[in-house]
Amino acid sequence: MKRILVLALAQLMLLTPLASSAAEAQAPSQEPAKPDTALTAPADTSSYSVGFRAGQVTASQCHPTWGWILGGYLSSGLLVIGPGIVAVVSQTGHPAPPPVVVSSIADRDGQYQCGFMKGYESRAKSKALGRTLLGAALGTALLAVAIASSGGLELDFSGGWDGKLDTHSK
Repeated sequence: MKRILVLALAQLMLLTPLASSAAEAQAPSQEPAKPDTALTAPADTSSYSVGFRAGQVTASQCHPTWGWILGGYLSSGLLVIGPGIVAVVSQTGHPAPPPVVVSSIADRDGQYQCGFMKGYESRAKSKALGRTLLGAALGTALLAVAIASSGGLELDFSGGWDGKLDTHSK
């Protein structure tokens, strides 16, 4: 019974982030413009807010996050502390769009460019945090399944403390 509960919990932990990722993948249909059309829009739309939104859309579609998934996954062995550190690190950087995208907005005014860069950074950080947590959830779930399938950890302290942990199942 305990094993079934642990496996059910592990599946729930795996499906919840994947369901939100699937919903996020469908979200671009709600967005007003794709990066291609946002970057080639007429010059009269050169405002900070339009640039900010175009930067968010561009980051949603082209900012790589596989490294954050891997970082969250690998840090999950340290339970809460590891993924917490990776999550904090994911928010401290200043992600920038690829040079080809930056060169494509070079003819826009300064307000649009500033908004674009801030929008890109905002969405890229959000994606990094989400992917870090996804990787940590996957790693933690796999760790829980591995522990549950091995019969769990048994610590035997009945003989007194000798400075060593006895993790062998009896």
